[in-house]
Amino acid sequence: MASSSRPPRQDRAASAGRSPVVTTVSGPADVAAMIPYLLGFQPQDSLVVVALEGIRKRFGPVLRVDLVQEPGLVEEQTAQILQIVLAHRIGRVLLAAFSPNGLDAEPLVRSVLRRLRDHRVAVEDAFRADGKRWWSYVCDDPLCCSPSGVSYDVTTSAVAAEAVVAGLAFAPDRNAVRAQVAPADDMRRRLVAREVRRLRAAGAGAAQAVDAHALAVRVADNLPEPASTSAVDVAWLGLVVQSREARDMAIAAIDRSNAAAHFELWRVVLSTVGDDLLPDVGAVAALAAWLDGKGVLASHVVDRVLEVDPHHGLVGLVGQLLAHAVNPRTWGRGLGAVDGDESPPPLAG
Repeated sequence: MASSSRPPRQDRAASAGRSPVVTTVSGPADVAAMIPYLLGFQPQDSLVVVALEGIRKRFGPVLRVDLVQEPGLVEEQTAQILQIVLAHRIGRVLLAAFSPNGLDAEPLVRSVLRRLRDHRVAVEDAFRADGKRWWSYVCDDPLCCSPSGVSYDVTTSAVAAEAVVAGLAFAPDRNAVRAQVAPADDMRRRLVAREVRRLRAAGAGAAQAVDAHALAVRVADNLPEPASTSAVDVAWLGLVVQSREARDMAIAAIDRSNAAAHFELWRVVLSTVGDDLLPDVGAVAALAAWLDGKGVLASHVVDRVLEVDPHHGLVGLVGQLLAHAVNPRTWGRGLGAVDGDESPPPLAG
């Protein structure tokens, strides 16, 4: 059961406005099997809203929120979902609640359904799934939507099989996603800290004028196997992006075609540098994750940075991109769009 004593969370999905697999989804069972691949983790006590685009109803942007029961929180979550749907000009959606208890899901799902219909947003389907059975909120035909639920098995789903063949995977829960950007082991962090001290003593890193070619070479050398990046390179990269000029260079090298590789590299740096270097490193990592459509990972990076520096401007702006579900397809207007020099990119749609 989702706790109502803490602020509800929302996640921008990993799909970034597109399904990572070309497949045919034929009903709630297939949707329940596909959503974990879109989010990157198995949702629990969650309501997932999937935008359906075009006449073929392709999966578009995906949003996950906590299930809540208190009237005030239900209204807050409903308003948040509605704001994003209307801002994106989404005309058709699909709702999937993941919970073993129908009473936990009922308040939020019913509220969202009511408000979507008030604003003439079509609801293709709405159901609750518990991992073994699904129940419809919009179908009352007992022949296809039994009141006792309809059994399903994601392990035999053709949709899930196609996702696996495409090389996709998902974490067992949101905490497992968070662990991907958690600090590395102490020994690795001590090695990097030692190299940071050595480079600083030698006047290297951010203290020097940034050499764009040196930065590009150092990044390119480590992109193929970021996990094997040496402590020296981690320390150098962590130091050099403390300069805004170098940070802008690092960000300018990232686009949607290479964002996944850049995120992996900056994730390694993020997990091993000290708190004094973490905010600017995290800014690059968070932006790369967002551009790659990994909104959940990006939100965890933002959380880590804000714990250390609650007022970091660039990370705060990435957080706003996530909170307003700005689609990374809008990227391309330059650094000013996320560095405070102009308004953020427009919402998708």
